[in-house]
Formats: sequence, C-alpha cells, structure tokens
Amino acid sequence: MFNKKTGIFIFAVTASLIGLLWLQYYWISYSFQQKSEAFDSRMNSILMEAVTEIEESFYCIDFFSEFTISPGQGVYLMKHNWEGNEFIPIDKSSQADTIPMYFWNQFGYDTLLSYSNVKFNYPANIRMELNVEYLQEENPDFLKNDGNINSYRQSVANNVDFLNTVDSVLRKKIIAQGFDLAYQYQIKDKTTNKILISNPETLKAKSIESNIEAILFNGNYFFSPLQLSLIFPGKQKNLIKELWLVVFVSILLIALLASLVMYFVRAMVQQQRLSEMKSDFISNMTHEFKTPVANINLAIETMEKQGLVENEKAQLYTGIIREENRRLRNNIDLILETSLFENKKLKLTTSQIDVHELLVGIIETIQLDLNEKNGKITNDFQAGEFIIYADETHLSNVFLNLLDN
Repeated sequence: MFNKKTGIFIFAVTASLIGLLWLQYYWISYSFQQKSEAFDSRMNSILMEAVTEIEESFYCIDFFSEFTISPGQGVYLMKHNWEGNEFIPIDKSSQADTIPMYFWNQFGYDTLLSYSNVKFNYPANIRMELNVEYLQEENPDFLKNDGNINSYRQSVANNVDFLNTVDSVLRKKIIAQGFDLAYQYQIKDKTTNKILISNPETLKAKSIESNIEAILFNGNYFFSPLQLSLIFPGKQKNLIKELWLVVFVSILLIALLASLVMYFVRAMVQQQRLSEMKSDFISNMTHEFKTPVANINLAIETMEKQGLVENEKAQLYTGIIREENRRLRNNIDLILETSLFENKKLKLTTSQIDVHELLVGIIETIQLDLNEKNGKITNDFQAGEFIIYADETHLSNVFLNLLDN
C-alpha cells in the first residue's frame, strides 16, 4: 500500500512524536522532582526551627555568669537552704552540700569527666551557663567521677508535655509558612534506633523512610538524642496540583499534535489510494480505447484494399481519418504514459525530428477544420537549425494544442 518514501516519512513522524512525548515526560518528571526537593528542603528548614524551639521549651531560665579564679581558688555548686528571699547562713560546723560538675569528653567514647580532673592555667576566666528546667523531675542518678554520658541522660519519650510540645510546635511552624498539609511524624532513639513515638499510632509498626529528618537534643547532657522524622502523605497530590496547568497544557498540545499527524498520515494514505485508483482506471480505459482505434485503422485499410476509396475526395477523408486515428492512438499512449509519470515510471522516447516536416504534417491534419471555418495558414519556416532530439508524440501535441487554441 505504501511506497518506500511514504513509509520512511510516516516512520520519521511517528518517531518524532514518540521523542516529543518522552521529552515532555522527562521535563514534567524533572519539574516534579525539583519541586519535591525544594519542598523537602523547605520542610527541613522548618523542622530545624521546630527542633530548636522544642529544645528551648524544656529550659525555663538560663543563668549565666563570668568571673576569674586565681591559684588556690576553685568553683563548685552547692545546694543551700532558702528561707523567704534569703539564704540561711551556714554554720562552720555544718558540711556544705556540694553538687558535682561534669564535662563531656567527646574524644573518649561518650565518657564523662569530673570538674576535679581539670587543670587550669591561672588566672582562669570562667564563663558559666546554668539551664534550669522545671518540667522534668530531678534526676537522682549522680555519677561520682567518671561514667558514660548515656547513663546520665534520661528519655523524654513518655513525657506528656514533650508530646504536646512537639505536636504544637510542628503545627505552628508548618502553618506559619503557608503549608496547610496533614503531616505524620515518628520519633526514634538515635542510639538504639528503637521507635518511641508515632503519630498516628499505625506508623509504630515499622520505621518510616523520610527525607525530612532532624536530631532532637543532639549533644545534650540531660536528654538522650532522638531522631524526628516527618512525612506528608498528601505531598505528591499537592505537587501535582501545582503542576496541573503545565501538565494539562502539555497533554493538550501533544494530543493536538498527535491528531494532526494522524490526520495528515490518513490524508496521505487516502491520496495515495486515489492516485493508485486513478492510475488503474486510466490504464484500463486506455487499453479499452485501443481496441476501437485498432478496428478503425483496420476498417480503413480494408476499404483501401477492396478499392472502395477511389475518388480524390474520399481518399482525402480517408487520409484524415487515418491520421486522426493515429493521433488518437498516440494520445491514448500519452495518457497511459502520463499515468506512469505520476508513478515516476514515465520514459520519454526521443528521436531525431525535423521540426519543419512535423509542422507541415500537423497543418495538414487540421486543414479540414480550417476549410470549414474559411481559415488559412501560411508557412514561413526560417529556422537555421530545425533538427532536434525529442519525443515526437509529446512535441506534436504541444504544436497541435497551440494551433487548436
């Protein structure tokens, strides 16, 4: 049904359309990924702000002081009785209730060292910060000199105030940034990776994977570090809403382009079918016309052989019929050749032709029409070069059409 060039064209158009579809898919996927990463980045920033506020909410008052100690002096904390707005004086015979102070040896596998292990270069400038937290009960576990930081810490996972604080701060931070999305979170022990809190409770069955995570109480002396993971179940739906116009326009344009391509290909197929039908029709009709033309030529030859054409006028008419019959046969062949030309199969039959002689023959052919219309043609051939190579049938038709017009 298709010729080679049509098949190549349809293949090229189809491949181009598929390539365009792939590019659109890649571009939309890339845009979706970029928006998803931007969303995660923004939410991570919000989560870090929330973590800072959650941590700070567990300390009511921050005491600080700065002073200098000289050789022979030291620093210690002491619990002392308080009455009214004053401390009760200490009797010399009584023993001060001192509070041990520790520092975290970060290079010693989370070990603690006591204040007594520190050697100062005197005079030493001391800057002290004391965080007083009233939400937690006093920790009864005191270490003597050395120990592990994890045994000194306590967990806040079961603290009701902590859970309420996490929920409240997260909601406040997310809404403040203009995101009205439902969220879920999970809190795990950073050391053991054990799931401690899940909201909703159905998440507690398995650990969630999220790109939005932060560490609570990281490096804190009093609380065990926790990993807070945040997920948004409606994230993809929300991102699609942001891209729906672009996606809709892209799909619409691609559908329109595909429809135009299909219409164009269909038109090409129909045109080729019509061309083939026309060629078949012309081929069949020309073969049908050749039969009566051959019969006319045979009848003239029979009349001449039987002596039925004797007078000069009858011979003139017979000659005209023969010549016109020959021209008709040539035109039938020309129609067939034209049909072949449309299919790119036409071959010209060139030969050496005397143009003057050809014109004389054509004038004799139309002489009868000229006589009926009282017309006259005068020959005045002055061409210096009148021998050419051409297809006699096509050239005769050119001159004959000019004279007919």
